[in-house]
Amino acid sequence: MRNTFEATRKVWFITENIQKTVNEALSIWGRIDVVVNNAGYGLKSLIEEGGALAATKQFQTNVMGVINVTNAILPHMRERRSGTVVMIGSRSAWHATPITGFYVASKAAVHALAETYATELAQFNIRVTVCAPGAFRTENVHNVPYTSNYHIPEYDALREKTTGMFKSIGAQAMGDPDKAMNVLVDAVRGEGKAKGRELPMYLMLGNATYEHVREHYTRLLEDMDKWEDIAKDLDFDPVPN
Repeated sequence: MRNTFEATRKVWFITENIQKTVNEALSIWGRIDVVVNNAGYGLKSLIEEGGALAATKQFQTNVMGVINVTNAILPHMRERRSGTVVMIGSRSAWHATPITGFYVASKAAVHALAETYATELAQFNIRVTVCAPGAFRTENVHNVPYTSNYHIPEYDALREKTTGMFKSIGAQAMGDPDKAMNVLVDAVRGEGKAKGRELPMYLMLGNATYEHVREHYTRLLEDMDKWEDIAKDLDFDPVPN
């Protein structure tokens, strides 16, 4: 009970601080047109070794943080009947690899939140988009140390191989993050390269994103086609007259 109370108190404190910062921004600039939910990090852990503790830590920042920041700004946007909410997602939500499970799950949750926000906020003329980059040369996902709450020797080989891969992959990524963010700005403003284009629900950025998302949905559609004959025949039988 004490731990639950402490956790609740911390969440309230964080939420209050976020709202205070939003109010300060409004007092300076008078309005907020766009919110970009970019805060987050990539916790590296095998799911069985990280457990629920690691999952909670990852979701507290990557998911709860998104909700807290967005909800703090929405009253202002609803009042003005205008605004744009940008969620920074990830191609990883469609391309799971070992030791990225909690990060992948958090980004999949962000994508689902964004889609639901979009249905709820359309009536207020508030736009929502997911910017999903992949394989860009950034430090975030590569610098976070490995997290293990329950060491399991059977995973030693996989853990060593995968952590080694992440240590070397950063400098090899071909995506230029500056170019990616320029496209995002153009898309939100409807200017430059995005002139004449409607802001999409998903703004996929980078060659890796296009490759992996298409692979994901190709497999999904193949599975649906293979199982369709028995998976759809599940309605109640007609009641005889």
